[in-house]
Amino acid sequence: MLDAFEVGGDFHSRTAMNMYPYICEAIESKQVLVEWHPQPGQETPPVPLLKDIFASERRKAKMLNFSIAYGKTTIGLSRDWKVSVNEARETVAQWYGGREEVLRWQEARKKEAHRIGCVYTWLGRAHTFLSTKNAHPSHRGNFERAAINTPPRSRFIF
Repeated sequence: MLDAFEVGGDFHSRTAMNMYPYICEAIESKQVLVEWHPQPGQETPPVPLLKDIFASERRKAKMLNFSIAYGKTTIGLSRDWKVSVNEARETVAQWYGGREEVLRWQEARKKEAHRIGCVYTWLGRAHTFLSTKNAHPSHRGNFERAAINTPPRSRFIF
């Protein structure tokens, strides 16, 4: 995941490629490019870009990326996408399959929040939470989602 960001890659197109086998086939057969970095003198890519040919799939992948990053549940995803909970669960499992580090990071933030009652923003500021020991399960879910989305969201709030 970090590799795509470090090299300036199109993370949402890469997610779409992993979600849809037919997109992967189109890339492998060189019908489309995931991304294109023009060299001096090049004005257009040699073949269309994934984001142009498979725009709706990329849009769905982008929605999935942000949904998971901010802690959407499989039930919430199933409602948004109008699919069964099992289909949503499979989609989320597939997404995490290539991004185990994200799941580990999210689980660590949840544990940290439960253990010490706060998580730290990327700038080092503590975001405190009320105790969840006796919280209703739906409130616990809200608490955990806040724990995983506070650090990345805080980076963009000035």
